[in-house]
Amino acid sequence: MIYAVGDVHGELAMLVEMLELIKEDAKDRPGEHALVFLGDYIDRGPDSKGVISLLKDGTLPFPAVFLMGNHENLALGDNVDCWHGNGGLKTLKSYGGAISDEHLEWMRSLPASCRAGKWLFVHAGVDPTK
Repeated sequence: MIYAVGDVHGELAMLVEMLELIKEDAKDRPGEHALVFLGDYIDRGPDSKGVISLLKDGTLPFPAVFLMGNHENLALGDNVDCWHGNGGLKTLKSYGGAISDEHLEWMRSLPASCRAGKWLFVHAGVDPTK
């Protein structure tokens, strides 16, 4: 069973609650379990730093893959005004002014997609005809 999670957007409390629900659901499903996070971990919500810390260093219930979202891409890009206008200021506030180098490096390492059997996971922008 693969659980796909997208667009956390700095909502640490909701993420923790969702992980508990996933663990509970998995108890009734035999076999191996995995998590695929589809990006947009930061911006808009109050605790982007906490979200990244949990995903990067936390104990997750199952093996996990983390993909790049457009909000991570914005944070790593050159158009600061665009990022700030899309929730970046809330992210900076959660970090006390600047995203840590460790978290920036983690974001830079995120792939755009992953495959698991017949499934392709991406944040957005897939042409289903291809």
